[in-house]
Amino acid sequence: SAQELALDITRQAKELETLIDNLPGLAQTPEDQTHDLELLAQQNAQATEDYEAAVLEARKLLQEITFALREIAVDQSRS
Repeated sequence: SAQELALDITRQAKELETLIDNLPGLAQTPEDQTHDLELLAQQNAQATEDYEAAVLEARKLLQEITFALREIAVDQSRS
């Protein structure tokens, strides 16, 4: 019915308004938003450095394990 449709539209409008009000950053000034973005960019850069260091360490460990396994295989083939 028309009344149910009107109630549904009203409910959805209220839900939409609540979602908009809860969007991050709307209560911040543009300067605060810029500062937060700069901080996030710094954190992202640090996370990237940490990730790249971890990848290098993992590759080094993989080489060491591969070398050790080859040595074990050679030793076993000589036995």
